[in-house]
Amino acid sequence: MENEMISFVDFELNLKKLFEKRNLQSLNNHNPTFLKDLDVLFNSLPVAANIFDHKELRYTYCNENLASLMGYSRSTFMGENGMQTVYDTFHPTHMAIYNTYLYPKVVEIMEEAVANNEDVKSYKFSSTFKAIRSDKHVFWCQVQFGVIETYSDGIPMFTLSLLNDISHIKKDNNMDFLIYKTTSGEIQHTISYTSFNEDNSQLKLSKREIEILALVKKGYTSKEIAAKLFVSENTVHTHRKNMLHKTNSKNMAELIHFANLKNIYL
Repeated sequence: MENEMISFVDFELNLKKLFEKRNLQSLNNHNPTFLKDLDVLFNSLPVAANIFDHKELRYTYCNENLASLMGYSRSTFMGENGMQTVYDTFHPTHMAIYNTYLYPKVVEIMEEAVANNEDVKSYKFSSTFKAIRSDKHVFWCQVQFGVIETYSDGIPMFTLSLLNDISHIKKDNNMDFLIYKTTSGEIQHTISYTSFNEDNSQLKLSKREIEILALVKKGYTSKEIAAKLFVSENTVHTHRKNMLHKTNSKNMAELIHFANLKNIYL
């Protein structure tokens, strides 16, 4: 299933319009009419999608495209043993990375957001990983996910996940993990990028490095960046040098190309 990359934020806006018409709580009851409305929205797109219920700790919705992507029926994912099926779709090496780094990081971000009275819905996450179909075929998958509804105390209620087969565009063998934050006007910014090799070595760009790279892309000089970020010009040079080294880029043009390939929004 070779699908084009889609914007989580753009898709989420369409979903919110649907939630405005229907009672979101009806998801818990698998209301047939509401599920039909969700199918109209989800099945028309080249993406596998699911909605996770944080209270029930299970998927309360999966679209039909999940079957063609993973080889399982959506009722399997939504059933009593649905989470075990989800685990089975992860390559064991990548599941280990997810459990030791990615999942704890997502929980940390969400807990900090709730503690600081931030809207957890402003954070989005993206990861690439090797997936295993029911027929044991292994392929590269991208999942984008984020909280789409919370309880009154800010605790996550439902999380939406969108999955794509990216085998046709994946150029390396690394598991990429990105954290985005949506600001006013639905503009999404990258605040963290980490890449894992199969030997578990990491390549990480910090929030500050990404900020500097974004300003370089906009044409700012190191001196202008230093003034804008209230740091020394030498600090900016050091960050630029470190980024080139980390990504094996010969110059800033190659570094920006790397960022574009990895969906690091600058």
